[in-house]
Amino acid sequence: MGASMAWLAGIQSVAGPDHLSRDRPCQDFGAFKILKDQSIVAVVSDGAGSAKYGGQGAQLTVETALKILETGVADQFVPRVQARLTKEAMKLSADLSDFACTCVAIVASSTQMTVFQVGDGFAVARFEEDYELLVSPHKGEHINETCFITDKDAAQVIQKKQFNRLPKFISIATDGLENVALFYQTWKPHKGFFSPLDQYINKTNRQKDAAHEIESFLASPKLREKSSDDKTLFICGWQEQ
Repeated sequence: MGASMAWLAGIQSVAGPDHLSRDRPCQDFGAFKILKDQSIVAVVSDGAGSAKYGGQGAQLTVETALKILETGVADQFVPRVQARLTKEAMKLSADLSDFACTCVAIVASSTQMTVFQVGDGFAVARFEEDYELLVSPHKGEHINETCFITDKDAAQVIQKKQFNRLPKFISIATDGLENVALFYQTWKPHKGFFSPLDQYINKTNRQKDAAHEIESFLASPKLREKSSDDKTLFICGWQEQ
């Protein structure tokens, strides 16, 4: 009898040094779920620093997006997330923009993968030998400008891309890791960043260890020196069980 294949994954969020120094909670949030059919759904979100409830917006966006993608009904992705955020805004007598956040999500099975992205952050995969950026982060006139899932035109600017092949490694992250994971001039993935993560997730066999290792990596002094922003990182590998 042949060996079975399955996803092994990990995700973690850590507050950046800037937020810690100001006693401000992490504005990032991320989660994933492995479904019964062995497909995987993962979402990361970064609450806008200028938004009053950006962190709450990120968490609600991730939770809502996971439910939407788990059911396989993604044609109303943005309106359904906005409806959930609007409901929360009404409870707090706030505006939808007070929950501004970005969103990067993936759904992957043994045969295909779909990526959804509003705003910055990234989704990277390895199908064979090279790492590929799946969609380009949305940037405005300045590098720190982007769009949010709460924007009026979010349903028009959302990027959605489908790949009819199996990725051997996937990583999605918020923009706190862009400057160490991607080359800004070309938006090409930095092999030196992804290769160790790829090797780790494709060798470990303990899901709970993956989250711990990712947290240690994100909180490392070396990485904190390079990025002072909040960071959320998801990685997964398709491996033999």
